[in-house]
Amino acid sequence: MLLKRSEDLHLDLKGHEGIKSVLAELNNGEEFSNLKRVDVIIRMEEYSTSFEPVPLFNKQTSLWISNLRRLIINGCGNLEHLLSPSVARRLEQLQCFEIKDCMRLREIIFTKEIVEEEEREDVICFPQLNSLHIKGIPDLIFFCSGNFNIEFPLLKELNIEDCPNLKEFISRSSSESGMHTLFNEKVAVPSLETMTISELSNVKMIFHTDLPPNSFQHLRELSVSGCEILKNLFPASIAKHLLQLEDLSISDCGVEEIVSEGKGLEDQPVRFEFPKVSSLEVTSLKELKCFYKGQHTIVWPMLKKLTTDGSALLMIMGLEDVRIQERKRNGEAALVVEEVIPNLEQLELPHLSDEGQFPLNFFHHVKVLKVNGGFGDGFPIFPFLRKICNPESLDLECFSFRDGLPCTGDVGTPSRIKKLNLSNLRNLQRMWRKDSELGHILSNLQTLRVMFCHDLINIGASSLSFKNLTTLKVSNCEMMTNLATPLIVESLVQLTTMEVSNCTKMTEIVAHEGDYRQTIVVGKLKCLKLSKLQSLTSFCGGSYTFNFPYLEEVVVEVCPKLKIFSEGVLNTPQLQSVKPDSFDMKGCWAGDLNTTLQLLNIKKVRS
Repeated sequence: MLLKRSEDLHLDLKGHEGIKSVLAELNNGEEFSNLKRVDVIIRMEEYSTSFEPVPLFNKQTSLWISNLRRLIINGCGNLEHLLSPSVARRLEQLQCFEIKDCMRLREIIFTKEIVEEEEREDVICFPQLNSLHIKGIPDLIFFCSGNFNIEFPLLKELNIEDCPNLKEFISRSSSESGMHTLFNEKVAVPSLETMTISELSNVKMIFHTDLPPNSFQHLRELSVSGCEILKNLFPASIAKHLLQLEDLSISDCGVEEIVSEGKGLEDQPVRFEFPKVSSLEVTSLKELKCFYKGQHTIVWPMLKKLTTDGSALLMIMGLEDVRIQERKRNGEAALVVEEVIPNLEQLELPHLSDEGQFPLNFFHHVKVLKVNGGFGDGFPIFPFLRKICNPESLDLECFSFRDGLPCTGDVGTPSRIKKLNLSNLRNLQRMWRKDSELGHILSNLQTLRVMFCHDLINIGASSLSFKNLTTLKVSNCEMMTNLATPLIVESLVQLTTMEVSNCTKMTEIVAHEGDYRQTIVVGKLKCLKLSKLQSLTSFCGGSYTFNFPYLEEVVVEVCPKLKIFSEGVLNTPQLQSVKPDSFDMKGCWAGDLNTTLQLLNIKKVRS
């Protein structure tokens, strides 16, 4: 009785018997006249050989399904088919539809064996559907296999992932052999804004060449990855009308060209302009030969962030074109960049291996540069930087260095680098040496972050190297036994934040180097965080005098051997607490830093 009076119904159904009994009650023909909103989540075991497939919806499904707003199916047992056309048409209020991990499902809407259908309309419409997610369905071939046109007038978000046998969203019986496309004229998504296509290893084309040019005109975000036999991303007719596109990503696919030639455009110069694209990723396309086979120009006027391989980068800007190559030889390539991507701010280059392909001052206006060396040995990274750009922020990842970061030759233009992130650098034992150009970079540095540099002993550098550094963060450096020498620490005159974590062999932050009679003043340090340093016994093992006039936050987390901060004189006039973790708002205080650490250790032992 209560169920029949309800306006809202939320069901989370689990297990074979529970799903079977509840659906039987709902589908027994009873009318629920007050029901306005229904949400259903179904979770069923896969490959349950002892159970017959449970039809989730059948011809006796009562009117409750017309009020279904959200349908989430996570596992559908042994079912091979989900909806009949008549049931699909009754999902008039459905707004969110998710189907995941259904191992035997072959089609969402199945029609071939349905003979009792009274209606023979060739259109199935989901008038309110806003979000459709299909994921982890290995046997799925079609969304719908019958001779139907499927309309999604309000669909804004579409995700299709890990469906290796999917050929077409809607089957097209007249498809030429080998010419299946994911989207043909039988599916309409006029409002689509976000689309993710991933791990569809049976799809050769996403968009049919005969689609109306404005079919995807509202698309803002498109991500395509892991499609092994995909030949291209767009036909020219679609690419020229993506005027709302803001975020475009394609990676790990077999594409030979980004845009395929359109009918009637073979001998005509084509201009591709993507007026709103601000983020573009084109990576790991091993078969990529060109952006577009025909004569063309490309403009990305609002592009801010670009992630791409070196070879694809030239294609994105049209530099593979014969006419552009002539301009490249004439030293005009930098002008081409200004024309094609005038507002680029961040450039990410994964798997960089050949710096010779980039002309001089290629990206002189880039502010953020992230480079992955793929653990190549001896790549001349700093000459490369001098050659193509002078960024404000630099990330170096997966390089192999010996005897410090290598640089030779003229220093040239003063470095603008204010932020430096070093991650996964092999064979790097010292960050600086006398003949290294890194000192030139460090002089203007404000933020330094070092991660997973397992051969690094410490950040030792000249006493002038870090004069402008305000933030220092070091983590996961296995061989590091101390962070820096007293001379280096005293030179950190602008440092406000220091964080050290997960360095398993670190025994002290400041190295003990015998007698050091001067007071070590860390004049602007406000925040010190020490976390998960299993071997740390003290901040400094020597009897040095430390002065921290502005230190106000100290966090000591999972440092089991840390019993004392320093054996020397400590001056911390602003410090009022020590926190055992970052989430502790009050912390603990026993009058001075050393006594407080001892108190925290006593509390840990007792707990």
